[in-house]
Amino acid sequence: MTALARRSGPSVRLRYRFENVQREPVELWVSLPPDGVGQLVEGTRLEPSPAIRRCGQDSAGVNEVAYLVLDPGDRMELDAKVRPERRSLVDTDDGRPQVPPLPDEERRRYLRQTPMVPTGGAVAEEARRIVQAAEADDDHQRAWALFSELALNYLYIYPPTRRGAAAMLEERAGDCGEFSFLFAAWCRSCGIPARTIVGTWARGKTQAHVWSEFHLDGVGWVPADASMAALAHRAPWQVWLMGRRPRNRLRYFGALPGHRVAFSIDPDAELDPPFAPVPEGGEPDMEAGGGPLRWGRDTVRAGTAAPYLQPAYPRFPRPPDEAPEERWEYQEPLGRWRVYRRPAAGLVAWATS
Repeated sequence: MTALARRSGPSVRLRYRFENVQREPVELWVSLPPDGVGQLVEGTRLEPSPAIRRCGQDSAGVNEVAYLVLDPGDRMELDAKVRPERRSLVDTDDGRPQVPPLPDEERRRYLRQTPMVPTGGAVAEEARRIVQAAEADDDHQRAWALFSELALNYLYIYPPTRRGAAAMLEERAGDCGEFSFLFAAWCRSCGIPARTIVGTWARGKTQAHVWSEFHLDGVGWVPADASMAALAHRAPWQVWLMGRRPRNRLRYFGALPGHRVAFSIDPDAELDPPFAPVPEGGEPDMEAGGGPLRWGRDTVRAGTAAPYLQPAYPRFPRPPDEAPEERWEYQEPLGRWRVYRRPAAGLVAWATS
């Protein structure tokens, strides 16, 4: 019997901030760190309270999202205490109870197709080719075959100019997000529930990272990090430069250390209230989900979905070529954050460097 062993690590403190340097109000959707994705959230505080217009589950029932409106010069801060969890697949014969199957609604949610995670066409054809070539007989073997294909045959690059699983399949190169999106798309196209975890490494300043989980009946949500496996396989020196010890690619499948904090679950994050696209102006910043995207001025699905919440998505009031260049926040569209293990006295201790 296979089970998922869990062990909690030390608590870390996450501090995130976003400042409105525009001359007009900026809308901001902020995802609050979720429980149940390899972490226990021990406390969360969001300020300033007057700027918070609503806070609740998004329309997909996946993330808890706060909606704020920041006046010029205002700054919001998220302070959270999180206990990351180490997880690994183990063989056991101790008769421990198995994890119950996913509820039907949750299974449908993590098998669905979205712009960033398509499950048909060339994506599905490639997934079928991979699992057939591997002669995989069950979901565990199929997920391993898909993971190995990514780790061995796809390149890590940063930053990519195209976002989403379909772009990753065509380019055969991308960053941690594209590795995770394609892994989820392949799993879903094979009938394996999968989700993308958008977050950060649990130390340092603005160390963004994205990884994956797939669901095995009787076991639960199994972690996988295809981008780190690819780096460890092709360029272990890059892992060293990131301040992390390279591991065998096997160690990134079903066995992740707890040195990460999750911000949100899945791309194509539903926004409520709906996002009103900013009038035309400015060139697209990237391709996302198969179409052009002006960050902070468009969404992936018209008016409904941010490409991802890491941990926030803004609505800027005008394109960058109309904003004062010296005060344009667009070069830091995610905001800033810091994760550290040493407790702090309060938000006044925020490090701005």
